[in-house]
Amino acid sequence: MREIIIRNIDNAPNGKEFFAGISGNFKDFGQTLCELIDNPISNFRAHGIRGRVEIVLEEQGDYVEVSVRDNGTGIENMDAALTIAARSCAESTLNEHGMGLKHALASINAGED
Repeated sequence: MREIIIRNIDNAPNGKEFFAGISGNFKDFGQTLCELIDNPISNFRAHGIRGRVEIVLEEQGDYVEVSVRDNGTGIENMDAALTIAARSCAESTLNEHGMGLKHALASINAGED
């Protein structure tokens, strides 16, 4: 007869380690933009809005500042939106995994912070 060993495992994700781990996964900036545009499109569909997304690129010396603006209803629950794999604020199938915004933000700021 085999002995069964029961043990507790603490495998809750560490946010800092998680964001560092996903920060380099996008191969190009276009993927990041797509993730930032998915959320407003999802919001437009969920609320029947005739939506508009504006992408602004401004050269700032050695870098380019990127702004993504839309006329959606906004992020209702920012805590949920920034919680790893949270689906509570998903508004359509475009928010399928609850990772897009987090992945995009981690990729944009892949530094120490």
